[in-house]
Amino acid sequence: MPSKAKIIKRAITDAIMNMMTPPLVSVVGSLSDSSADKLSNAIAKVIRLLNINAYKNIRANLAVAFPEKTDDERHELAFRNAVHTVRFGIDFLRVLKHPEMVKTCTIPPNDSMRKIVDESAIILCLPHLGNWEIFGQAIPCFGFKAAAVAEMFRNKKLNTLIENARQHNGLVIIPRTGAGRKVIGALRSGYSVGFLADQNLSPADGGVFLDFFGLPAPSSTLPALLAQRLHLPVVVGASVRNSEGKFEFHFIQLPKKADEYPDSESLAQALLKANESLIRQYPEQYLWTYHRWRYIPCNANDDFVKRFPFYAVKRPYPCPEPLMAQGAYNSTPQNKG
Repeated sequence: MPSKAKIIKRAITDAIMNMMTPPLVSVVGSLSDSSADKLSNAIAKVIRLLNINAYKNIRANLAVAFPEKTDDERHELAFRNAVHTVRFGIDFLRVLKHPEMVKTCTIPPNDSMRKIVDESAIILCLPHLGNWEIFGQAIPCFGFKAAAVAEMFRNKKLNTLIENARQHNGLVIIPRTGAGRKVIGALRSGYSVGFLADQNLSPADGGVFLDFFGLPAPSSTLPALLAQRLHLPVVVGASVRNSEGKFEFHFIQLPKKADEYPDSESLAQALLKANESLIRQYPEQYLWTYHRWRYIPCNANDDFVKRFPFYAVKRPYPCPEPLMAQGAYNSTPQNKG
């Protein structure tokens, strides 16, 4: 139960955000592509100069994911990632004001994906890569029946704007609370359902440690469980900005059908590795500000602990020893700052 002071603070914050959201969407949502680019670069330079926590997170995560790169290479990549992250936020606001722009700024998916979807609903596993909001809104624009599980914001004005934008483009939203049965119902009704597969899910809530860029990270096996239970195809995808500023769909199909994996955990690992493969192709467009390696397994030794980023904490959750041994090829201690 939150304290009275926290409740009051939250109420004041929510009131301010509800008041500021409409004018912010109106102003930022009216920016042209060139103005959005200039603003993104300017804000990213300030973020780098001040070395705020978000930028520290980017650098620490890049040190985990790309130990083979030089410091200069990672610094340059960190700045490009900061630019992309800011631009993501600007595009998010632009889409809220002009949901019709989603179709015009996106290149249609290829025929091979349309063929898969024509045969049955599919389960889509998306990393936080490119622009996942545009991915979800654009898919229905090209004739696909699509649904997504989403968390509701406390900001009522923002919720209303997001809901209007998504409904404009035909995406069906399933609230996260009590989503299980609704997801199954949507899949059985022919709707393809998307999940952000690279989010932390504490082992206390059913998450399992899976290998992600050589380190164990607690992850959900729900998409894998659904694919095997309902005998549906499962595909990894992302909507990535190309050099011309358009968004392109990228999809990866696993080498085996979902039913051919021995269990949901091995399928979930294969999906996460496919996510990693896409991220490696476009590392500047991933959400490196996220605390992906938040939990250090309780059975990690001192040398293994050194490989985690500075924000990670040791928790009473054991990780299978073979998984830690599998990632031990990268034994270089990571930069903690």
